[in-house]
Amino acid sequence: MIKTVSIGTRVTADVDAELSKIAAMLARPKAWVIEQALKEYLCHEKHFIEAVAQGIEEADQGKLIPHSQVMRELHNKIKN
Repeated sequence: MIKTVSIGTRVTADVDAELSKIAAMLARPKAWVIEQALKEYLCHEKHFIEAVAQGIEEADQGKLIPHSQVMRELHNKIKN
């Protein structure tokens, strides 16, 4: 069995109402919905932080793309 811990927090009434609504729609407890939301958030944030750190490291090493190239590629993507 997976060990769990209890975490307490305060949220606005609006957040609680949305949480209750989603939990009811999924027929799941609010704690389950909160855990799923936290897992998704933590995964996203970890990925973002790692990507930023990698970008900073590459910039420090001089691995940069010229602005004109970035703009050209962006314009090509917008056209297609």
